[in-house]
Amino acid sequence: MGHFRAARDIGFDNIEVTDDSKRNYDEISMSKILVARHRASTTTRLSIDVKKKDAASLFVDRFRSAAGEFIVCAEKLNDGLFDLSPQYTLLFHAVELGLKAFLAQLGLKAFLAQHGIDKRVLKNEYGHDLIKLYQAARSRGMTLAAVDNVDRDILWINEWHGAGASIRYEFDEQRTLPICETLFPLARAILNASR
Repeated sequence: MGHFRAARDIGFDNIEVTDDSKRNYDEISMSKILVARHRASTTTRLSIDVKKKDAASLFVDRFRSAAGEFIVCAEKLNDGLFDLSPQYTLLFHAVELGLKAFLAQLGLKAFLAQHGIDKRVLKNEYGHDLIKLYQAARSRGMTLAAVDNVDRDILWINEWHGAGASIRYEFDEQRTLPICETLFPLARAILNASR
């Protein structure tokens, strides 16, 4: 409900929530929303025909697609702005999503289908722990033989991505991490393994 209060605070006066949590807007509020969204970006994250996909495959595709977007954006930052916190954040998250895509596709697909496709399953079981995710993926057949120092790099980047996600919050701590450019092959290999 807090976001509705915040919306009212900036001028969306007549926003109501029905019992089924759907938003109802009056005509004036709706016109304000449309004006505010004039400069918005609208995109579909998956370009597949979702009606032809089963829920488990669609779930995997979501993680894959997002991982690919994060990798591409991290690579773009390598042109002049490299090894900064945003680039590491993108790369680490791409690794996490790639590992989750692999697990959802191979090891957890039947489990997820049985219990309902829900991101919370992966979130609660593995969270952001890259070590736990990688160990689970490796035990289910993931091999990244073409990439050097996988175990070392997963352990290393997990120090900053895992619990607390300190890469996103700790700007006054000295950190030593692999150069982002050396992590691109790892992120891409994990993404490719999830196909």
